[in-house]
Amino acid sequence: MAALAPANGHVERLSVDTISADVRAAQYAVRGEIVSHAQELQAQLAARPGSLPFSRIVFCNIGNPQQLGQAPITFFRCAPWIHVASPRSLPAGPPPRP
Repeated sequence: MAALAPANGHVERLSVDTISADVRAAQYAVRGEIVSHAQELQAQLAARPGSLPFSRIVFCNIGNPQQLGQAPITFFRCAPWIHVASPRSLPAGPPPRP
């Protein structure tokens, strides 16, 4: 676990107890008219294949480029980890893909 060193020199460990309650309670949810309509169309396709001029829905507006074949962006997963992990605990190479 990494130590945080504020300006006053006091070292505080980053843990579930030291993270803001707002951060612990944060949730990610995809909402909105576009996603709702896409889900309706997906249900229609499942119930009545061929009823629309396309055969599948690709949810590419919600941050999952892997649906379009793009590899995960490893940097954005590694960078925060480097700040909280001891350099000695870092494995060689990129993290495994999900």
